[in-house]
Amino acid sequence: MRKLIGIAIRTVVVSAILPAPFLLDELTGTADDANIGLGILLLALLLFVPMIWAALDGRRMKPMPLVVVWTATVVLATGVLIVIRAAWSGTAEAMEPDVAVMTLGLMAVGAFIGGLVGLTMRRSSATSPPGQD
Repeated sequence: MRKLIGIAIRTVVVSAILPAPFLLDELTGTADDANIGLGILLLALLLFVPMIWAALDGRRMKPMPLVVVWTATVVLATGVLIVIRAAWSGTAEAMEPDVAVMTLGLMAVGAFIGGLVGLTMRRSSATSPPGQD
């Protein structure tokens, strides 16, 4: 049950953070222009939010629960983002398949790298000699 609550919290937070650049773009009134900075910010959020959170999880979780939690989180967050994108555009057309795959891939790569870093930090701190933390 704790894992399901953790998955739900991670999905809500990741899904809430990612539409923020688009909302900011709408509020500033530059939605018609090409905004390269917005794209870079979105790519950074897609990659680094799951990476940092998975690294923190990797320090306290075992490998298999970490993989299950972040796989479910990435898949659910991508689904939520597809629904948000369809609702935002006001049409029945959701996110294009290539954009959905890129979103899923960036979040999965970030979570994978972060999880590996966290698990490595966990193992290295468990094997370090006393007094050298």
